[in-house]
Amino acid sequence: MIELINAVFAMSVLFKHPSLLNICFVRSLTRMVSNSQNILGIIVLDRLSPLHYGRWQPEKCANRLSIARSVNSSKASDYPLWHVVVASITTGLLVGVYILVMGRLNVDQSVEDPLKMQVTEIANKLVSISETDSSFGYIGLCDSTSSGFTFGGESRRITSLNSAKASLHVAALVAKGLGSTAAEGQIHADLDDLDAAERRLIAQLAQAVAPGARDRKIGTSNNAIGTDNKAKEETPLAESTSERLVDSSFHAKVLKALQKNDPTDLRTVAISIQLGRYKDPDTMKTLAHPQSEAKEPFVTDGYFRGDFPVPVCSDRFVRFLPLADKVKIADPANFILAAPGTIPNAVLLEVQYEPRGKSASTVQVVRRSCAVLGGSAPATMPSCFLFRFPQGLTQNFKTPAGFLNRSLWNNTGTWQQASGGTVPGAGKLKLTIDPVLPAMTPDQSLAIGLYHWIRHMRPAPDPEAVLAVMHQKFPEGEIRSNSADANLAPVNSCLVSDTGAREHSFSKNTEKGSEGQLAIEQCFEYSGQLDPYPQSAIPLYVDRTGNVNLAGRTGFDAELVSKYLTAVYSSNLAAIESAATAKLVSRQSALENRELLLKLSIVKQELSSSIKRLASMKAQMHGIKDDTAAAQMQVKIEKTEKSIEEYKSTIATLDSRIAQLQIVNNLTRMTLLNSERAIAKTYEICSTTFTLLRNGLHVLDAPSNGFLLGRKHLFIPLKGPVKESDFFDASGWTVKDPIEQADRYAAVSPWFQKHLPVLVSADEMLATGVQFTIDGKPASAVLAEVEVADNMPPLTVLLDSRELTTVSQAQLHTSSNYPFAGTPVAEDQAFFYAKSATSTGANTDVVWSVVMRDLVLHENIAPGKVLTGSPSSGWEKRFTPPLASTCGLAVEFQLRRPLPKIVGIPAGAYITEPNKRLITPQIPPIPVELM
Repeated sequence: MIELINAVFAMSVLFKHPSLLNICFVRSLTRMVSNSQNILGIIVLDRLSPLHYGRWQPEKCANRLSIARSVNSSKASDYPLWHVVVASITTGLLVGVYILVMGRLNVDQSVEDPLKMQVTEIANKLVSISETDSSFGYIGLCDSTSSGFTFGGESRRITSLNSAKASLHVAALVAKGLGSTAAEGQIHADLDDLDAAERRLIAQLAQAVAPGARDRKIGTSNNAIGTDNKAKEETPLAESTSERLVDSSFHAKVLKALQKNDPTDLRTVAISIQLGRYKDPDTMKTLAHPQSEAKEPFVTDGYFRGDFPVPVCSDRFVRFLPLADKVKIADPANFILAAPGTIPNAVLLEVQYEPRGKSASTVQVVRRSCAVLGGSAPATMPSCFLFRFPQGLTQNFKTPAGFLNRSLWNNTGTWQQASGGTVPGAGKLKLTIDPVLPAMTPDQSLAIGLYHWIRHMRPAPDPEAVLAVMHQKFPEGEIRSNSADANLAPVNSCLVSDTGAREHSFSKNTEKGSEGQLAIEQCFEYSGQLDPYPQSAIPLYVDRTGNVNLAGRTGFDAELVSKYLTAVYSSNLAAIESAATAKLVSRQSALENRELLLKLSIVKQELSSSIKRLASMKAQMHGIKDDTAAAQMQVKIEKTEKSIEEYKSTIATLDSRIAQLQIVNNLTRMTLLNSERAIAKTYEICSTTFTLLRNGLHVLDAPSNGFLLGRKHLFIPLKGPVKESDFFDASGWTVKDPIEQADRYAAVSPWFQKHLPVLVSADEMLATGVQFTIDGKPASAVLAEVEVADNMPPLTVLLDSRELTTVSQAQLHTSSNYPFAGTPVAEDQAFFYAKSATSTGANTDVVWSVVMRDLVLHENIAPGKVLTGSPSSGWEKRFTPPLASTCGLAVEFQLRRPLPKIVGIPAGAYITEPNKRLITPQIPPIPVELM
């Protein structure tokens, strides 16, 4: 009876743990039957065991019968006959009940578990399906990061329809809150693209679970969203086992998998996969809404309402799809077939079975299993919006939102897109495609970049947090020098002329190694870049008020600059003319000197001949007795003596002229030396103006003549070139004292000085005792002072996407550090440039340019592309306040390169060095690098 009690206990818990207790139950029956030596029980038990252990094996049953017979023949029963009868009857009843119960459990267990597994696999398949969109990248039902779908197995980000719609909703609210309509066209276009991507995704989901053509019999049709129950498609099983399923569709794979797990007494006849909606609201959620929208009618319990119209633009709405937090098995009773054009969130798998055997066609068993679709979002990919001000930020712009003020911009810029590789790098810039971004003002480009950043964020930010951070004030910063040398005045601009080279290079010349790429290297602060300013340009400083100042001085004196440039140019020109005059006089005097020497030689010969003739005549005079003859001889002697005197006078004149020409020749050599020195010095002054004038430009008070350059050097301009007559005027002074003679030469012309001063040390000049004043102050006092400037250091302002979920966390992070230096514009990313985009300054216009790069114009859908990050490490700690960790760059906006627009200053003048064939402009054209 103990065995009987064990069997009954096993039956009582059989429904809870059949796989475990069936063994216990069979063992109990075995022991009981064996003890009762019930041969019929043994046969039944052996017939029962295939329900759990496989087919009935007659040989095992025969063995057990032989054992029973041997036991009966060798041993008499220990029990009364009525015990045996009761035990046999009880055993038969229990075995019958067990067969019925276990048959039912076997069918349920062998059918239900494979169905759940397959419907789960179908749901996971559906969740992994995505469509590509140029704006959003991969679009699917759930946010996820998938791998292995691209060449090389690179990971890619799949954006859910809900996340994309939330981004558009938030972006529209931000644009409205900022009063910018620039992004509205982009939002409308992206809504259209998203609708098209959703329709394609619906079709692809239906196609994924549709049976292949080789699986269907004549008269069947594809299963599509929107078909009613009557049109529901089934895939019949081939009647012959020799007919193999050759289609590789997912539908066929599910069918094959179910066939492999058919119950012992059933076989799969047909399957049907249907897409639809699940009506249990507790199972499905949409997407968490921003905290600031908690009281909106389209939200409930912290989520957007499912299938409820949520406004985006004034005339456009989106609807959110309820989904589960993961793929789950659900009650098929709550499944509703999807209406036409509806995105599904559940899948139903229906399988038809029929019993095996000759009468199988008369009985069919239908099993259904349902799974809801869903998935948890992956870890967020933090990104940042960066404002960079390489030359500092003026008080004209107080907040990030201030850049969206349309009235501040006076010029448009052009968008281009990197193609064929990175720029700088192997690629080049071309016009944007899909979307086409036309020429626009910087406020519009900023609005577009901000929209693209919001569109990229997962999850979408709180619009109130974005508006809050956009209206936070930029830091004023401290007054400090931006140079390692505290005595070096700050500089962030220069005096140049615009020739249009920058726009031409940006639009036409951006291939590898071009000037355009060099300019972009300057914009993104590549290491080893060229000098930031032309060396011949006058250094300037634009202060916080937006006004221009001479470097090292307060204010900009256009008259002083004009006077200085004219003095340098005139001195260079005077030196060149003086050198030409000296060379001309030297050639003329040399030619005249040769003629005089020849004439002197002839006159001296005539003089010698006359002297000899005079001596001869005087000798003859002593022998002449005749008075008449003597008188005649006397006349000849007197005539010869007169000729001799004339010859001597001529010789003296010639000697004097030759001596004068010798002095002229010496003066021409001195003039040439001074001219060459003056040419070299004026060229040096012009070609190193940026360095020489770094600490200011001053003019000496009258009667002194000259300029103080950078508080270190004196430039003494040359009043004019030497004249040809000056050489002969100076050569007429004949004094014995060489010093007095040199002074008299210098009095005639400064070019006759032994060392003509052009550029001399101010300290050395003061050491000689020469005194002069500047602006009424002693020169020594001016040399010692360094004016303190309200310096604008380079500034970086960063907006972190992780801090835009709530208004309380939204904040600006600032630093002078530029964490993304040397990072190129990657392929399919956009670059914007607007020259002379805005103006500052009260008296003198200062124009600023704008540079932008948009790394999320397109989501990264190509293999190997990731959001650009920083090549350095630890930069996040150098911001105020520090960031939690690093983040990738999404959009960068630069206000840069302040340049003055000054009228009334001579432009186009060049300083030359003829001997070395050098030339440099006083006001150089803007090089391409100064974008």
